[in-house]
Parts: sequence; C-alpha cells; structure tokens
Amino acid sequence: MQAAARQWPAAMAAAAGLSVLSLGASGLPAAQAATGSTLARSPLAHSCLIGTWRDTGGTTFTMWDGHRIAILGGAGNYDHIFANGIDHDFWGRNAKPYYGTYRGHRLTEIIRGSNTLTIRGSARSHTLQLTEDGWSAGSSISYRYQGRTYSGSLGQSGKFTMNFRCTARKLTWLFKRRADHETRVGRTP
Repeated sequence: MQAAARQWPAAMAAAAGLSVLSLGASGLPAAQAATGSTLARSPLAHSCLIGTWRDTGGTTFTMWDGHRIAILGGAGNYDHIFANGIDHDFWGRNAKPYYGTYRGHRLTEIIRGSNTLTIRGSARSHTLQLTEDGWSAGSSISYRYQGRTYSGSLGQSGKFTMNFRCTARKLTWLFKRRADHETRVGRTP
C-alpha cells in the first residue's frame, strides 16, 4: 500500500503541535509588535490573524491507494502567525491524528514536525494566498491501516488560496468544502 503526498496544507490542520513553551527553544524569531505602521506594511494585512492558535480539528482529505479519502481530526497542533505573514505550524505529540474510512476499515493519518508557510492577503478581502515553504528535517507523516503502519511523504511546496473567518477568539480556515477551526491561545506568536 503506497501513501500519497499530503494534499492539505499544514495551515489547515492549519497546522501545528509542540508546546508553546518550546517556541523560544526552537530558535524562531521573536514576535513583532503589532503596531499600526507594522500592519500597514505587512503582507498579512489582517491583524486578527496575528498570534498563537491551537487547532481544534477539522475536515480534510488525503490520498490513499489512489483514492481521495475524507478524514476528520487534527486537533492539538499550534500555528504561530507573525505580522510579516510567516506562519510556523507545529505538530507535536499532543496533536491528534486524522481518521477516515477506506474499504470499511479505519485509516489513521499521523503528522509530526513543523512546517513554515507565508501568508499574503489584502485588508479588503478574507481571501489569502498561502505558500508552503516546506517541512523541517525530521518531520513525518505516517498512516495506520489494517494493523500496519506506512510512511508517507509531506509536500515541500505549494500555493493555496484560502478564505478565513476571524474573531478575537476563533479562527476558521475555509478551503473548498473543508473547514479547520482554531482557538486563540495568545496574542503574540
């Protein structure tokens, strides 16, 4: 059984999972202050998106044995979105798997590691362009099906157009007929 490349950008499952405390140890840049002048120059252009978000799960799909399989889950990963449009997604041990069904059997997809994306958009629109900049070394995706574990491959690049809804506490990513829901855990990335 051959697992296909992941078809859903990490931003959806948005995308993320080491504890927020590990952010400083990872060597990532410090959060930029969200001042009016910073946001005016920001390629992100939506101050609501800036901060740390915890994924509460959503729907997506994966390719398995040449078939597109709907999967649900993915809660527990963290997105750290900066004013300059950089989004660091972390999938640690607390990130939950995705679950789907193929030929009457459960298919489990497990993601571990970190992915970086660049978000661009206009302040007048809730449509964003996401560019996947790639997964870090050591990141992995695996599948469990009928008692066996299979290795997959993570996409290292890609461009996606997504819509979103954002409030002070909730962020919903919308991509075609899929949705991913996140809860704010901090105003700084």
